[in-house]
Amino acid sequence: MAATAGEVTCVAFWANSFGMRARIALRELGVAFCYVEEDLHVRERSELVRRMNPVHRSVPVLIHDGRPVCGSLNILEYADETWGGGGARRLLPRDPLQRGPRPLLG
Repeated sequence: MAATAGEVTCVAFWANSFGMRARIALRELGVAFCYVEEDLHVRERSELVRRMNPVHRSVPVLIHDGRPVCGSLNILEYADETWGGGGARRLLPRDPLQRGPRPLLG
């Protein structure tokens, strides 16, 4: 597992490909996280989603030490920069110019 990641929670829906992308990225980087299922079939979002993503009220949401990161590509980039480190476990190229035209997992 990655070095102390702090408290990490991933809020998503099991059949949502965007949430799946975020969970795969966390697992590939070896980050221990708590998974919270958000039922997208109900009209109202949970209190957690409304509090962490008040504008869009959408999933996935990554919560790292109480701070939310919303959107799968934002989560992917945040996880890569936070836990990817200098090792070979990077998900995206280091150079931003190489990231732009070829999203690996996007």
